[in-house]
Amino acid sequence: MHKRRVDVLCAVLAELNPQHYLQICRQLMFETAEAYSEMVDLKIALAKESGVPPSVHVIKKINHLVTQSIKFFQTFIDSMKQKQVLPETYDDDIVRPALVSHFCVARLHGKIICSETRTKVDNLQKSLELYKYVVNYCDSHPGLPVAVFKDELEISREMTGLLPLKMAKIMAQSS
Repeated sequence: MHKRRVDVLCAVLAELNPQHYLQICRQLMFETAEAYSEMVDLKIALAKESGVPPSVHVIKKINHLVTQSIKFFQTFIDSMKQKQVLPETYDDDIVRPALVSHFCVARLHGKIICSETRTKVDNLQKSLELYKYVVNYCDSHPGLPVAVFKDELEISREMTGLLPLKMAKIMAQSS
């Protein structure tokens, strides 16, 4: 069902001109990214439920879905750039989706399955940078309603403390 949803959303998105229909394109990008993210969560749950390590095919499928979700979230984020730079302050109507996009991309980088230590650490580093972005944005914008982004902000704060420890542990195990 999610695959059909993605196909329909992508077909509509491909037909729209982002210069004229920017808000609609952003909605479609965000919704497509969320659909891919939901497929990732379902695939991972199915793999864990089976009780056996995932096959190479399943790992490739999960990583492909993660990559697609990241791509659409990143396209959404890039649509807010002005002269190739993200704004210092997002508009009120876009602040939550913008921060959720950064949060989701950070979460997704942590879900990429790989066997190489360096790649794992690189992905966790990308996650850490995005979690820090979210925390720094919220800290530097005290007027931001806390309720708008409360749960994600708490998780982001926790992850900025936990990820460096996890990266150090992975590096120590590989040595």
